[in-house]
Amino acid sequence: MRVARPTLHFSLLFLFAAATFAAEPSARVRSDPPVIVSSWDDLLDGVRTRDDWRAHRQTLQQRYLELIRDDRKPAKPPLDLQVHETVVVEGIYRRLLVSYGVEQDERAHAYLGIPLKREGTAPGIVALHGTTAQGKEQTAGLSGDPDKAWLDQLCRRDYAVIAPDHFVAGHRIPAEGAYDTTRFYQRHPEWTAVGKFTYEHAIAIDVLQSLPEVDPQRIGALGHSLGGHGMRP
Repeated sequence: MRVARPTLHFSLLFLFAAATFAAEPSARVRSDPPVIVSSWDDLLDGVRTRDDWRAHRQTLQQRYLELIRDDRKPAKPPLDLQVHETVVVEGIYRRLLVSYGVEQDERAHAYLGIPLKREGTAPGIVALHGTTAQGKEQTAGLSGDPDKAWLDQLCRRDYAVIAPDHFVAGHRIPAEGAYDTTRFYQRHPEWTAVGKFTYEHAIAIDVLQSLPEVDPQRIGALGHSLGGHGMRP
């Protein structure tokens, strides 16, 4: 004997339960987000007027210099710029995977984008990625969030762009994992990670200025999150 399945009754019961649940106010208890405490929370303490700022900015500048510790950075090695891969993107720009020297026995990797249909030399941009293990891959539009593919977006607007890896991301992830700076501090105990990546970003500017396609007097920078933190004034 065949028994009819109670499909209609089950559906009505499901709809009734769903409507009842939706009508009841949520009993979920929401908590406030944790307070993030930083050693820079006092940046604008006491600043109320333009004169306050003029007096205070010297203090902030000194604190920043103490953070990056330029006196601990190594001498720049020869760039020794090498091209490892070249791709033409939709006939609009040439994207190169490059490496160059940043310390005597250490090389950085970056994507470099050069517009093909420019008139004269192009303005240059150093585009710095946020805290993503993919590093320059996202900035070049090869992975991750397409809204942060600044190399691709800017090359299409006739800028020459270099998108370097942070020194513990992308091509340079250490064995301990992305953004682990243990080995860096073992090698440079008196320096800082902030000083290291701002120093390397300055070398990325050197790369742009070495290119005949780039106007060396028109160089800018942009960055998101960690990348914004790594732009030195």
